[in-house]
Amino acid sequence: MGSQTVLGLFKKNTEEYFSSCRVTAVRICRARGHVTSDDVQVYHPRPQYVSRNSMSQLFRHVDFVRVGTVQSTRPGAKGHYIGVYKLSEPPHVEHDHGD
Repeated sequence: MGSQTVLGLFKKNTEEYFSSCRVTAVRICRARGHVTSDDVQVYHPRPQYVSRNSMSQLFRHVDFVRVGTVQSTRPGAKGHYIGVYKLSEPPHVEHDHGD
């Protein structure tokens, strides 16, 4: 397998992971009014190929607006600060019809 193929597979897997995370984040926002990366990782544990420093990437999307900051409560996060997000209006992420 060539390096381009490995890189392409890595990128595809990462995009699919964040896409699934965004759908879950929208559901959490609808239920609670806000969401953090900690909340999402309860349902989608971070795969080893995704850096813990890149988890905020899932909120770099038109669906989300940052509204605050809290300390992470995940073990291993060492109390680092993470963003709190709410939904923009209207959300643009594709959602399944199970809502």
